[in-house]
Amino acid sequence: MNYRKSIYSGHWAVLALLLVSGTVAAGDVDGPIWPLDLEPHYLTSNFMEHRPGRFHAGLDFKTDERSGHTVRAVTDGWISRIRFTAGGYGKALYLRGDDGLTYVYAHLERLADSIRPLVEQAQRRQGSWSVALQFPAGKHPVRSGDVLALSGQSGTSGPHLHFEVRDGANHPRDPQAWGFAVADDIPPRLLRVRAIPAAPGATVDGGPVARAVGDGVSALGPDLGVVGIHGAVAFTCQVVEVSDVRGHRLEPWRLALTVDDSLIFESRNESFAFERNDCALLMWLETPEGRERWLHVNDGDNLEGRTGTAWWADPTVMTPGAHVFDLTAEDRAGNRAQTSWTVLVDRDPSDPTWRDASLRSDLDPPAEGVAWLAPFLVGLTSGEVIAAESLCGLMQRPMCAVVDSFAFEAATISTLKKTQGLIPLQDVLRVHAAQWPTTASLTVATGRTDSLPPHTGCYVETSRGWRLVGDAHRSGVADAEWVVEVGGRGRFALMRDENAPYLGPGPEEGIVRSGGAAGVSGVTPPHWETISVRLEDLGSGISAETIAAVWDGAPLIVEPDLPRNRILVTVPDDAPAGIHLLKLGAADRAGHEIERIYELRLVSE
Repeated sequence: MNYRKSIYSGHWAVLALLLVSGTVAAGDVDGPIWPLDLEPHYLTSNFMEHRPGRFHAGLDFKTDERSGHTVRAVTDGWISRIRFTAGGYGKALYLRGDDGLTYVYAHLERLADSIRPLVEQAQRRQGSWSVALQFPAGKHPVRSGDVLALSGQSGTSGPHLHFEVRDGANHPRDPQAWGFAVADDIPPRLLRVRAIPAAPGATVDGGPVARAVGDGVSALGPDLGVVGIHGAVAFTCQVVEVSDVRGHRLEPWRLALTVDDSLIFESRNESFAFERNDCALLMWLETPEGRERWLHVNDGDNLEGRTGTAWWADPTVMTPGAHVFDLTAEDRAGNRAQTSWTVLVDRDPSDPTWRDASLRSDLDPPAEGVAWLAPFLVGLTSGEVIAAESLCGLMQRPMCAVVDSFAFEAATISTLKKTQGLIPLQDVLRVHAAQWPTTASLTVATGRTDSLPPHTGCYVETSRGWRLVGDAHRSGVADAEWVVEVGGRGRFALMRDENAPYLGPGPEEGIVRSGGAAGVSGVTPPHWETISVRLEDLGSGISAETIAAVWDGAPLIVEPDLPRNRILVTVPDDAPAGIHLLKLGAADRAGHEIERIYELRLVSE
């Protein structure tokens, strides 16, 4: 049965409201229940959106920037799995439906009373907040509409509900195609199309650099004009999908490209296997002007819904003369955006309309003789290049990585010490590359052979500062050069972390009051309010497994909330009013430890 039209008409929204009011009993509704008690349904992310090195496996439902919304069983079934992790999915619950599908709820706040003891018993038994529980079929049954949990933000940086639909092979499927579509009458927007020389000697409009049309902001018109190509030239496009007035940028469901009315490329985001997450690196091209989609299927991308190979390198497709290209982007609701352009093969237009859009690397100073064109290396000579190495990964073709170096400025060193407690031990190693192979890592020499001080690690520069990515190791014998393994482009350096983590002061005046009144039937709040204690390390970062707590001399399980730099302490429900001692401890990934004792006064109100 297709529930899509019913959802668009608001049928299931009405049923959800009836469930909340108690007019319809759980289990009495024929069809899927919406997983979240919140209207209207807004998405912050959709299926197979880009994530670093992977796909987004479901839908992210907006929860108005707050936690505590009721999360329900979408169908009859049983709890098959519960997993708590400090990052990733956070508090996650897996519902195996009688329909054979698995429904995943992630970033939850508090589980229902009927389910929570399963986790608490396992945590006490293992002495760890992080647990992974598997249950036999039917042991913990639920009915459609049952309350499972409250929505939250565990494991992530903001409140929302992450929701997945998985098939019998545990492959994620687009929930919008399985009864959980959101209303959407806004078409995708095509913002830019780029033509990229993809082999030595290839040109676009007579030159060896990429050319593009579109400003990356305004939607493209129906006719993009004419572009001339010689040799192997690949194409990309920048496209965004928006499903509602909130304007969150999503991924279109379908892209299709025809040449002279023949379909040569199609990509439909239907499903993927987790072990093929590496295909995500084959779909997008990172450019200085934003992320763009390839308009062909790269070698190794064998996901469901893909059609078309490297047609741009096939002379039987790109025959001399004029060819009409038609590009379509479509969302799950059937809204479309379309544009077209003419490609002149082996002939340049008399009046070029596409602008220069070079994708050269940022080698600085530029190496003499280097013609560096991402994602294809056109030429490479020596000059300033200090290392070059061929890598071959899932793309089934060689790719060159180039490493150069530059010195830290004195002001940068001072800032790093003040803000992150990091001391650079060498120059910055800058790794340049085209599209990085999905499985490749590169061994980079650091230039040091002496002993490294304690708490040293390899850091990479990010938009939020420098982040620990690994350790240095000797390349061979004991007195050999130190090397680091890098798995992508970027700036790397050996640094020493000299600061211990920081533990905050706890609640104001040490007072902990009674918890709030029950707001959702079936989810009893803690008897005492949850204590939030700041835990922060701006250097190597907190090692979640080191976090430990003791309450009045007995071990206590506490929740690491690392995305918000804090520990959440749930006081034992049976703790009496009065004075109690809480001891917290943690260590960073460099091995620095911190411990603090809090005197707390529990006050009943």
